[in-house]
Amino acid sequence: MTTTAEGAVGPDSPAHTQEDPMAKNDDVRFSDFTTVEKLRVIGLVARMAKRGLADNGYGNVDLSDLQGRVKRIEENAARRKHGK
Repeated sequence: MTTTAEGAVGPDSPAHTQEDPMAKNDDVRFSDFTTVEKLRVIGLVARMAKRGLADNGYGNVDLSDLQGRVKRIEENAARRKHGK
């Protein structure tokens, strides 16, 4: 039986030379939010779900105001996380 080096994972293989995608992750995790921010996001998502249920089936629900509020909370958490 012969084996080739194509499928081997060694120190010089592409699997080890690529950067770890999680190393540069600037995303905000749920643990980065304060308790009040978590509760506000949960409440806003619940309101989005309630609006979605009230939809007439054509997708005519405007969630932009609630999404904007969640986005602002995320930006504040990211600013606090990165110290800016």
